This record gives sequence, structure tokens and C-alpha cells, in this order.
Amino acid sequence: MFKKIGKYDLVKEVIGKCPWIIDVKKESATQADPYIIALVIDESKKQMSKITNYTDPTTYVIVTEDNGLRNAGRSYKIKSVKLLNMFEIESWSF
Repeated sequence: MFKKIGKYDLVKEVIGKCPWIIDVKKESATQADPYIIALVIDESKKQMSKITNYTDPTTYVIVTEDNGLRNAGRSYKIKSVKLLNMFEIESWSF
């Protein structure tokens, strides 16, 4: 899924609040985690503006094995699950 994030200010905010989410030794172009958090925040705000009775800001769930991304998500009250857990939750079998 490729989407434009409304404002890069969100990405800067995420990095400021959760500096561990990026590895300063890596190229910035290869680090998507702050953009994932910013995308969830941006999409959640759009949903809240569309729905008058919207009460759950955690509609979106990040599927990841990465603990840094999971911890950053928790900082914003974003739910996350590991891939195998998602299979169980969704009752998927292969």
C-alpha cells in the first residue's frame, strides 16, 4: 500500500517521541517505521472526521514482528500483532 502522508510533520513528531524507531547507522530512505506510525495516525484522523459516533481511535492494527515498531505504536495507542497471531485472530489456515 503506497499512500502519501498528509504532513511530514507527523513523521518528525514520531521520531521525536520515539527516537529508538530509527537506526541512525542506516540510510534514512530504508527506514519505514516512522512513516507507518504516521500513516496510521493520519488515516485514523481521517476516519474520526468522517464518522460522528467514532469512539475507537485504535481501528487500525499494525502487523509486525519488530519490537521497536510495536513499542512506538503503543506510544500512540496503536494496536499491533505479530503475523502468526493475526492468522489465529482471523482464523486463517493454510
